[in-house]
Amino acid sequence: MRGYIANLSGTGTKTSTSLRETPQSITVVTADRIADQGATTVQESVRYVPGVYADAYGPDSRGEGIRIRGQDPNIYLDGMRLISSSFFNEWRPDPYTLERIEVLRGPASMVYGDISTAGLLNLVSKRPQAQSSNEIGVQFGSFDRKQVQLDSTGKLTKDGEWLYRFIGIFRDSNSQTDYVKDDRFLLAPSLTWRPTNNTTWTVLGTYQKDKTGSSTAFLPHEGTVFPGPNGIIPVNRFAGYPGWDRYQTETGAITSLFEHTSART
Repeated sequence: MRGYIANLSGTGTKTSTSLRETPQSITVVTADRIADQGATTVQESVRYVPGVYADAYGPDSRGEGIRIRGQDPNIYLDGMRLISSSFFNEWRPDPYTLERIEVLRGPASMVYGDISTAGLLNLVSKRPQAQSSNEIGVQFGSFDRKQVQLDSTGKLTKDGEWLYRFIGIFRDSNSQTDYVKDDRFLLAPSLTWRPTNNTTWTVLGTYQKDKTGSSTAFLPHEGTVFPGPNGIIPVNRFAGYPGWDRYQTETGAITSLFEHTSART
């Protein structure tokens, strides 16, 4: 999906339906908007969505600290539950691998079953495209951030029956908090088979390995909100034991998506 404005959503009804015809409060954050915002996490990507408080705990390495209408939402990936609210050190998809983020505000239990009354975030993965596109990017930023990213898609066969996409990320970085890394290694290959104009079968693969630590210190009011006897505690202060408090997550996933549209007469 290119551009900032989305007309369709698959979140409210689990079908590709016009947002005008969906009786839910939904906002779609497109990949172009994510890139232009310079978002490096999912919670940064939804900072400008109405009714969403994206950084409830600031730059928190434990997970996505997102609130919708003051409550914890559920997070889905391609329509399947990925993260339940209030869980730490779970898979955190990289926004570079996403085509869009669809934010549904309010209860939707009739469609998704047992979910938070806050609503949900449905992350939609990038899919193989028939139009060839190749991109290599390099990032340098604060806290010695160094990242190389790759996104390549196109036809495997001349007739377009087979399509591919490959996304890769390698990041070596520190973070706002001393002694806390923000390293990531990610490979996301995908393949689409289109035997007819009405039928597609897409298989998405992901391998992601993150290395970080505990950035949450729970510092006192005295020295943070207002000065203490020794002044202000620096925002980069690490209150744990270096090398002991850490989050290391290794995730592998395979997703199969089959679509068939009946021919109209």
